Amino acid sequence: MLSTVAGAVFLLLPMAYDRSSYQDLALMLAVLAPAGTLVFARFVAGRRHDAHPYGSTPEN
Repeated sequence: MLSTVAGAVFLLLPMAYDRSSYQDLALMLAVLAPAGTLVFARFVAGRRHDAHPYGSTPEN
């Protein structure tokens, strides 16, 4: 969500300050934000390697 808001701000700043460098930042953010979101989700939702996939140990 933050990357979307930051991208919108970086798209509006060139209009206010008449500088095109902010527009370049918005385009870079638009390209890198989805990959950053996937990496963040991977680390947050990661689980232990020795855990059973259904949350309990299998009974023999």
